Amino acid sequence: MNKNPLAQAVSLAAISLGFSGGLVAQQASQPTPSDTMVMEEVVTTGTPGGASIRKLDASFSITTLSDDEISKVSPASTADLMKSIPGLWVESSGGVSGANIDVRGFPGGSDAPFVTVSMNGLPVYPAPTLSFLENSSLFRVDETIQRVEGLRGGPNPVYSNGQPGLTTNFILKEGTEETEGRVKYTSSDYDLQRMDALLTGKLSDDVYYMMGGYVSSSPACATPASVRRRATSSPCT
Repeated sequence: MNKNPLAQAVSLAAISLGFSGGLVAQQASQPTPSDTMVMEEVVTTGTPGGASIRKLDASFSITTLSDDEISKVSPASTADLMKSIPGLWVESSGGVSGANIDVRGFPGGSDAPFVTVSMNGLPVYPAPTLSFLENSSLFRVDETIQRVEGLRGGPNPVYSNGQPGLTTNFILKEGTEETEGRVKYTSSDYDLQRMDALLTGKLSDDVYYMMGGYVSSSPACATPASVRRRATSSPCT
């Protein structure tokens, strides 16, 4: 025993190394929490027959906005919400209507000649005789919107009204098992008064309902209070 201390030390080190190597291999084989908690978005715009695909598998550019993200943006109009989609230049200074929307790579100047607004996959067709009535003026954002999918390129012209630039698909909320509702009131310093409401629930087996909308009032000549204090005269007084 006293003659071979080096051999004993080497054998003990080899045994301990074998145990530690097995432990490391066992830990490496177990999935990490980050791998098991991967969440992938599913898109339906631009897919044949409305079949859903994973956003990472889509071969075209698509931007998704959930209802929580829409609330954080707090858009003043439908065109104002489109500012969150990359590749767009939006001028929404005219209020809720009469916006100018240009898509990157397409010649523009006014209105929204290359943009389609759709609801649950159904495109909204604007009046062809009014040049100032662009597509976003025909649709309003309220609490009934579940998410927005903005598609640029790819099969965009096929699933829109022929516009090759952008298709925005507003997907509405659906009925829920439990009866739920929401009421929201909005005001501003230029006398805007708006009330939003949403109600979802279940009527019977496989029959659900969702109803909602908004009502608003805003004087045409309303001016912010800070501007009224500086103005010496106003045509609205």
